[in-house]
Amino acid sequence: MDLPRGTFPIGPQQGSLRIATRREGAGARLGHDLVIEATRWEGTVEISEGPSGRVEVTVDGHSLEVREGHGGARSLSDGDRSEIQSNIERKVLRTDQHPTIRFQSHEVQDLSSDDDRVQATLVGNLEMAGRSAPAAVQVTVEPGQDGLRAHARARIRQTDWGIKPYTAFLGALKVADEVTIEADLTLPAGG
Repeated sequence: MDLPRGTFPIGPQQGSLRIATRREGAGARLGHDLVIEATRWEGTVEISEGPSGRVEVTVDGHSLEVREGHGGARSLSDGDRSEIQSNIERKVLRTDQHPTIRFQSHEVQDLSSDDDRVQATLVGNLEMAGRSAPAAVQVTVEPGQDGLRAHARARIRQTDWGIKPYTAFLGALKVADEVTIEADLTLPAGG
């Protein structure tokens, strides 16, 4: 499959950007595995000749909204969602000091292509909570009804950015250090 060449804008109009957390610890059954969505973000995908290209994404850290809560002793209430969002801003990401999250790729690795899809790993830097650290994003691009469907996935450890995973109930309930970031996008089929 050949990809169109060019620079394409991405943001909520082209798809979704979500973060999934897992719970752990002795009190894990009380908490929820969360799906959090960024509602304000923007970026560009640049596709060049050969195994090259760039992706840059900037997320407004104040735009993270709890969309789903799985498990737990009871259903996630609106009050729970509000409290979780407040904890993310104040205690986890400290968005008052570090309001944006940014990923910039600088290398394409493991590029493979067949008639149905293109797969690659984008290697770059992820900046959040006042720190920058390397991150790798696995990307798959396939034909879709309205253009090209791109799925991106990265697993990161919060502690690599100096983030102490959230805890409650004297540490009996913890958010796992590793979180998964996923994006599903539609890109134009032609350049």
